[in-house]
Amino acid sequence: MTVGEKIQALRLRAGLSQSQLAEQLCVSRAAVAKWENNNGLPEVSNLRVLTTFLNIDMNELLDETKSIPVYEKAVSIKPPEADKPPETFCGKSCSRCTYREPLNCQGCREGEGRRYGACRVAQCCRDRILSSCSVCPQRASCEKHRNIPGQQDEKMKGRALTKEKIQKHAPTLSKWLWVLFWLVIAITAVDVLCQDFVESWLPWLHLTGEVLNIICCLVYGWVLIRLSSVTEYYRTAGVCQIAASLVQVVKIVLPDYSGLILVLSLLTLPIALASRYNEFMGHGSALEGIADDLSSVWKDLWKGYIGLYIAVFLSAIFSGLGGLLLLLVLFLSLVGILGLGIYETVLLYRTAQLFKDFSDK
Repeated sequence: MTVGEKIQALRLRAGLSQSQLAEQLCVSRAAVAKWENNNGLPEVSNLRVLTTFLNIDMNELLDETKSIPVYEKAVSIKPPEADKPPETFCGKSCSRCTYREPLNCQGCREGEGRRYGACRVAQCCRDRILSSCSVCPQRASCEKHRNIPGQQDEKMKGRALTKEKIQKHAPTLSKWLWVLFWLVIAITAVDVLCQDFVESWLPWLHLTGEVLNIICCLVYGWVLIRLSSVTEYYRTAGVCQIAASLVQVVKIVLPDYSGLILVLSLLTLPIALASRYNEFMGHGSALEGIADDLSSVWKDLWKGYIGLYIAVFLSAIFSGLGGLLLLLVLFLSLVGILGLGIYETVLLYRTAQLFKDFSDK
């Protein structure tokens, strides 16, 4: 039994005409007639769809030594209503589409699918001989779905939400981010005075640096809490910042006991890191939909402080040992403080200026 005869037998067994089978497979009726008259075989892509639809193994269809009863009346192999191809290639309902009438759209299965030229989604499905986008193996990475009518609605909603977000929070962010900008400059400069090598050379300058650092950090935490109306990340960051500053106060007030100082240092580092993490996530969240690239940079910046805090912790451990190892750790700590401080200052300047521009409009 030839392949064409088998296709015809399976079609009749399903109770389909050539036109109906062609419609289900998204091919022309002439193509089905050509196959059944043994004037050509379906292409590989068509053959896969055909055998799946007719519920037959591909090898069985192509093996001409096997036969299929022509007049056997089996249960219809038409797919259930839920499995029928959608009205459109993209899966949207033409009857519910509000764009159809104003665009004079005939529907992508009956016409071009758009008033000015064919819809890219419909054309792609026709070229690939697919019943709809839902059966396309490349659907997940396809960019053509942007042309589907109705996508513009989602974009407009996103823009409206972004505009509302800017109007609501831009004045607050513009005001307080500039305060944070100057505080970061002050804290970065004071952090240099808080290093152990300064204490060994000029103890009074080291103590002054620690006091100034605590004052700046307390103000910094207070400002972050003032920004909590934008996102809860700021509130958590502010609370952690103030908590870390209070631990520093305890370190100064209590007698210089190395074991206790080490314990307090271990307690301060995770609190400080939590403050940084929540602050940077807060900046990133505030920028979402407004400046996504800058938002991503903020959300990744906290990772740099992990290395810095490790270096600071090691400098505290090796402070009594001396030698080249201590010098190396101190150098890395100093470079990390200055580098991250400058980088954070630049990001804060860009962020504050961005919201200032929005609030001035």
